[in-house]
Amino acid sequence: MKKYPTIIHFPESIKIQPVDSGPESYFQLIDQQRKKLELGVISKTKLIEGDISDFDLECSEEDAPKFVNQYRVGEKLGSGQFGTVYKGHATGKVVAIKQIYKKPINSPFSMSLIMKTMKRYEPISGDTAIRELNVSKIRWECFVTSKLNHSNVIPLLECLDSPYSDQIWLIQPLALLGELKWSRDSKFDILHQWQSFYQGQLKSVEEFALKVLADVSKGLHYLEEQGFIHRDIKPQNILLDPVYRNLRISDFGCSLLLPNKLPFKYDKLEDLFERELNKIVGTPLFTAPELCNFAESSKPVDIEHSFKIDVWSMGITIYAILYNVLPFWGETEFDTYKLICHKELKPQPKKNGDSYGWIHEYVINKLLSKNAKLRPSASEILFTLETYSKSELSSMNRMKIKLNKWKNNLLTKNKNTQLPAVPSLNNELNSSTTDIPDIANHNIDKKQPLNRSHRATVNLEKYIK
Repeated sequence: MKKYPTIIHFPESIKIQPVDSGPESYFQLIDQQRKKLELGVISKTKLIEGDISDFDLECSEEDAPKFVNQYRVGEKLGSGQFGTVYKGHATGKVVAIKQIYKKPINSPFSMSLIMKTMKRYEPISGDTAIRELNVSKIRWECFVTSKLNHSNVIPLLECLDSPYSDQIWLIQPLALLGELKWSRDSKFDILHQWQSFYQGQLKSVEEFALKVLADVSKGLHYLEEQGFIHRDIKPQNILLDPVYRNLRISDFGCSLLLPNKLPFKYDKLEDLFERELNKIVGTPLFTAPELCNFAESSKPVDIEHSFKIDVWSMGITIYAILYNVLPFWGETEFDTYKLICHKELKPQPKKNGDSYGWIHEYVINKLLSKNAKLRPSASEILFTLETYSKSELSSMNRMKIKLNKWKNNLLTKNKNTQLPAVPSLNNELNSSTTDIPDIANHNIDKKQPLNRSHRATVNLEKYIK
């Protein structure tokens, strides 16, 4: 039976030893230190039970349900270059099951990298080299996500693997509404996904943009505390969880971990880290200008400002939500990078009375500042959001105080108003029944507004509440 590389070493795993030479890159060093990484994921990695080599998920509802260990595989939620995501069911919980092929349908690795990998190991084929590269990438993502525990980040619950399986199955929390959507017919439209997330209570695009900004910033702040740079923040890697009303960052295959946070030491580790940090990875449209500025005067990204890369990508995401378009779009990849470095953006004018209007200027002038030093950190963004939130509450409280004064003045004035006389009920009852007055027609309900100004006050009070 054919064997495949695995996330951790199982008793029957194949052994392919790299040639004893110094690592040329950050991820070559990571691969050489795979045993240290395996220690980080071994507690969450389980051997696939039984033979699923002919596992066919494209079956009808009448067929017997399919299981991977204790997880029943349900409906397909989406698919991409590396695999497919399904809804999974286990005792007492619903999860997302990521089915990843060890050899991707279309290789994302360059021919140069594949050739180098073939030279680094014992004589191996190109297909084996691609599998080794991809499993190494998945191992790194499992190592990263197994260390994360935050409400705005998607962690790893379990990894299922086997030397006899050409697939790896990652078990993660389910975000029912899936990837963040932003494209719509008009920038003023509110997508159904957004309204579902808000349970139909969303009032504006800006309100949703602020929620995305707040939740993703919380996730990025947590990642920074742990030493992780995501490097591929974009709408496809932000998931909406309506159950806990959270947006969560996912897909950590491109992420970097600061040298002092890695579980090993190496004398050239910082140099390899900085070289990897200055590479263009992820999606070109979301690339920060400090990475794609090829001018001779441009300086490399340093560790101090490395986390600002993710802030830029988040800024592009918020811009797409607000304006229904990506701000830097060239005919070629090089044209896109040129626009990122040189095109200036202008915020739309703020409307009078728009409490959320400040976000337009903040996104363009702060989050998308081409100078990384002037770009705010995730913690600074959260402080700004808190400041504006307090300001809005303070403004609302001042309005309520004025409203209460106005209302009290009106009530005092109305107390002095002569109310129409109401006949005594006892006297009327002694008279003929046909002479009983219609008391309901008399205006004696204290809750009834007494004039137009009072009615306006009550309506405004209800609106504020």
